[in-house]
Amino acid sequence: MKLTINALFICLLLCRFLQTQAQDLPENKWIEVFKGSTGLKGPGKFHWISDMDAGVLWPVELKSGHGHNSEQFAVFSPKEKNTTIKIGSMPPKYKIDAYGSRRSPWASVYLPTLKKILFLQRKNGYLSKGGKDNISSWFLDPQTGKWEIAVSNFWMTEKSKDQTGNKYRDGRIIPYWGNLVYDAHNKEALSFGGGGTWGRTSKKKISVKKGDWILDDKKQFRRILADDAIKEAIRWFPAHCGTWLFSESSKKWTALKQPLQDQPSARLLPAMAYDSEAKKIILFGGDDLAKCLDDTWLYDCENKIWEKIETKNTPPALAGQLMVYVPEHKVILMTGGYKGGWRNSKETWIFELETKTWSKLSLDLPAAAAFSSGGYDPKSKTIYFTALGNKKIQNIYALKLNLSSVAKSKMEQQNKDKDYHSVGWSRVSSPLPGKWPGSKTDLSDRLKKIPANTWAKQKTPLAAPVHVWGTYIYDVNSHKGFGWGGGHSTYPGAEINTYDLISNRWTGMADATNYNPRWLHGMVSGPSGVSFSGWALLPSHARKSYGVDPISNTVVTYGGDIFDIQKEMFVKKMQNFPVSWGGPSTQVAYVTASHGLYAYSAPPHKEGTLCKANVKDAKWEIIAKGGPKNHREYCYLCYDPKRDRLMYFYRDATTWAFDFKTKTWQEEKANSKLPLLTAGDATYIPEMDAILTVHSDKVYFYKLAEKKWYSAPYVGDKSRRKNKKGRDHSPIYDPKYKVVIRFSGASSKWMDVIIMRLDPSTLKLTEVNEIQMVKLKGKK
Repeated sequence: MKLTINALFICLLLCRFLQTQAQDLPENKWIEVFKGSTGLKGPGKFHWISDMDAGVLWPVELKSGHGHNSEQFAVFSPKEKNTTIKIGSMPPKYKIDAYGSRRSPWASVYLPTLKKILFLQRKNGYLSKGGKDNISSWFLDPQTGKWEIAVSNFWMTEKSKDQTGNKYRDGRIIPYWGNLVYDAHNKEALSFGGGGTWGRTSKKKISVKKGDWILDDKKQFRRILADDAIKEAIRWFPAHCGTWLFSESSKKWTALKQPLQDQPSARLLPAMAYDSEAKKIILFGGDDLAKCLDDTWLYDCENKIWEKIETKNTPPALAGQLMVYVPEHKVILMTGGYKGGWRNSKETWIFELETKTWSKLSLDLPAAAAFSSGGYDPKSKTIYFTALGNKKIQNIYALKLNLSSVAKSKMEQQNKDKDYHSVGWSRVSSPLPGKWPGSKTDLSDRLKKIPANTWAKQKTPLAAPVHVWGTYIYDVNSHKGFGWGGGHSTYPGAEINTYDLISNRWTGMADATNYNPRWLHGMVSGPSGVSFSGWALLPSHARKSYGVDPISNTVVTYGGDIFDIQKEMFVKKMQNFPVSWGGPSTQVAYVTASHGLYAYSAPPHKEGTLCKANVKDAKWEIIAKGGPKNHREYCYLCYDPKRDRLMYFYRDATTWAFDFKTKTWQEEKANSKLPLLTAGDATYIPEMDAILTVHSDKVYFYKLAEKKWYSAPYVGDKSRRKNKKGRDHSPIYDPKYKVVIRFSGASSKWMDVIIMRLDPSTLKLTEVNEIQMVKLKGKK
């Protein structure tokens, strides 16, 4: 009896303590209960664990300079208002890639029956690798700190089954940057969202419409176009893995049986919360890499079916926000996240399922913050929130919600165009498809105003974003130039921009621009897999690795994406270039000839390979082996139509030639001294039977019949747009209008167009008589 009384007394004291803790918080105000500057750098995801009366965050990084490791996690104690960093224990020889995707948010959820946190995480998780180390899920026991493998040799995506396997394009075995939520009714975790994968196809032929991707009867991935007669096909859902369920009893993942086309569309960072009374999961928003979304979906846990619902009022389109269920008010609370253009939000909203109504509360966060997470403590009736804000410091806030006394804010009119990153982004914004300004300029009038052999910058109605770390290409048939590429702290958009020489006008694609996820901006490379729209998200720099195919009237990129010049959209996938150079772009030099698009590469210490693009059959055909060795990103090709051969240039002007008739390579010795440097690109001038290239303060001409180099002074335009780096300054000659066009981003974040009206009769050429100042052994 004494033990029972003591236990009751202790229980009463504990309840009184928790009530006191809750009473310390004022109602309807976000209170900072932990200042991240003393310990945490995000973005750690927060889990409230009632068994511990504490919150757990992973991954974490110490600000003190001790760095991070995958085992460590943080435990937040509301009583102490502090966090403790704990080092867990991993299985021998294993380590989770905690920050391998540049501090990106991970999907995880607490499983109350197993008393473990489930992480949808990977180790060596490229689909093409296979093997015992393909781990897709981990457990963490937050009490003991023990990590263990939950699931291995399992993937949620399919593979590009008709193509040569490529880890960068096929992507990961599981999606990155999705979300997990716990379904208490079925005692299972539900996974939805994320990218970085190849995606899945429908189990059978289903209805398709214009713009959809399909796997056709030829086993090629292509897009349904306006003139297609196909109404039903095997549909491909790019980078979309759909809904997966993890049972606490079986400890296995299974795909939701509902057809993929009936589930929410593909997206990163959707917010989800479980309504314990209704036994429903509510999903709102996400980021489809072109825009943030504002749709609301309901998942029926009893029938395991998604349904899109129409709601009264709609919050602004968001991704990466927190959603938690508040049982005493029977509402879902949503706060934080980011809007289109990656603008952080501080708004707070509630959703009432019974009336299907969204309402904005006068409960703004102290500061706008993205990558939000948190939890609800049912004992103290407290909502906890944490996020990575603008200062990259992870604070923890608490809220005691009382709906009877909180004010509701007036709904603001939303500019839906700003849901798109291309419009909402303040640093480099671009119009949506169909909204690029036109131009009434006449090409002949423009050319008359330019002195012969003088470079002149063209003033376009609106410039395209600069695409650097690569080349620019041109189609002499349509008189259009193209820019694609980025990386290395430059432009993160994955579109192709088109410049029309005749109208002097830039345009975007027929589809809205797809971007790398926000946390990958500024990185050398983007994510593996494909975008939700079906094309590569710039796995690396473009370098010289894309070109115009005159046979199919398309542009082919190293990501295996085929861009229709007339329709201004990606329409098909093709096989990757068959030679790997140790990276996703493979450092392949593309060149357009009259009879097709060709590409060449020679990895270090390996023989070269020359291939031709076969767009019709979606593959590369090997033309010849051998040739110049040690190909680098500065090496380039130029087509000599008079002799039907390819000219290959190292950046020290060493030259090779490939003869199409004999299919052989031969080094060509110049009968003159060589230029100091010829890095960049080149173009053929038929009136001079010469190849033109630009570098520094000179324009060089290699006369093919003489095998001699000549130079002419660089005249006109600003010197800063001279080619000094050996990339991003590609000269292209349009024989119809007798102009050389160059695209450059050297002066700003916008594309420049510089043209020169070429008049060979007035050119002042001087035979090159320069001394090589630098020897470029092995790296020509």
